[in-house]
Amino acid sequence: MSAKCAFISLSLLLMTVSGWSSPARGKSSPWVGKTVVIQSFTEPVQYLGQRAMLCLMVDRSKPMDTRAVQYKIVRGLADPRRISFESVAHSGAYLGHWGFRLRLQLKSDDAVSRANATFEVLPGLGNEKGFSFVAFNYPGFFIAAKDNGEVWITDNPKKEKATFNLVRLTK
Repeated sequence: MSAKCAFISLSLLLMTVSGWSSPARGKSSPWVGKTVVIQSFTEPVQYLGQRAMLCLMVDRSKPMDTRAVQYKIVRGLADPRRISFESVAHSGAYLGHWGFRLRLQLKSDDAVSRANATFEVLPGLGNEKGFSFVAFNYPGFFIAAKDNGEVWITDNPKKEKATFNLVRLTK
């Protein structure tokens, strides 16, 4: 299948998730088990992807392996009331931060690694119709894109760069 056909196929499968809300504190997320794409709220052609295990915003209009922007939401590795994002392209690898840079990391029994890959979902900082993700082990540090496309956790993000849509893949 060509990259263009894969993009069209992915586009046909996408459904923006509306009506999802953050779970009440102490409750499990209703999103667990869903496969999603994490889309920039203000730049809808930008998806959270990965290259060489580092996370960055990728332009969906350019040829790519569509699995590189897909994540399965699972119970938080460090706290089952939170969430973790497992890569579809790299089974067993999760979005996590190391040195504040977002990257894929293999699942580990190490408590720090599990905490680095666990996030709380909040209403979007830049728009409450979107979502923002707070690092479990760094309260107040949000996943945010930099102007160069790199993705980090930071305690002082540009609000619009720390706000995302969750787009559910449907069959």
